[in-house]
Amino acid sequence: ERGYAATSEAEIALRADVSWAVFDQCFRNKDEVLYEIASVANGDLVRRVVATLGLNPRVLSTPDGMAESAKHRLRALVEAFVDVRSDEGPLRTLMHARRRYDDPLDALCCTTERTLINLIARLLDLMERPGDRVAIAMILYGLVEGAVRAHGQRERLLTDERFIDAVVTAVLNVVFPGRTAH
Repeated sequence: ERGYAATSEAEIALRADVSWAVFDQCFRNKDEVLYEIASVANGDLVRRVVATLGLNPRVLSTPDGMAESAKHRLRALVEAFVDVRSDEGPLRTLMHARRRYDDPLDALCCTTERTLINLIARLLDLMERPGDRVAIAMILYGLVEGAVRAHGQRERLLTDERFIDAVVTAVLNVVFPGRTAH
C-alpha cells in the first residue's frame, strides 16, 4: 500500500495481528519477512513445475506424440507461471527491484532460477533435444519469465488464454524447430 521502504516492522506486526515481541522473536527485521515470503512463493512455483514435469515423455514413441506431450506440459508450466506470478503481483516487482542490491534475496532467487532451469534442461534431455540443453533451458526460462512479467502489467494487452497459447507456440518453435506448433 505504501511501499516496502515506508513500512516499518511494527506496522507489519500490527497487520499480522501479532505483538512486536512475537515479531522480533521470529524475524530480526522486515528483510527476513521478505525472504520468508519469497522462499515460500518460489517453493510453490518449483513444486508446480515439478508436478507438471512428472510424466516421462519417453513413453511416447513418435516425434509428433512427443511434441503433443511437450505442448500439454508446456501449457501447464506457462499456466503455473501465470497463476503464481499473478498472485505475487507487487511482491514479484519488489523482489525484482531489490535483488540487484540485496545479496541474500538475489541468492534465494538465483537458487530458484537454477532449479527451474535444470528441470527444464532435464525435460529437454528426455525429449532428446540436441544442443546445449542447459543454455536452451535458460533461454526458455527467460522467455517464459519475461513474457509472464510483461503480461502481468495492470493493463493487459491479451487475455490469459491468448497469451498462454502464444507463449506455448513460441517455445515449441524453439524446442521443435521446423515443425508447426499449433
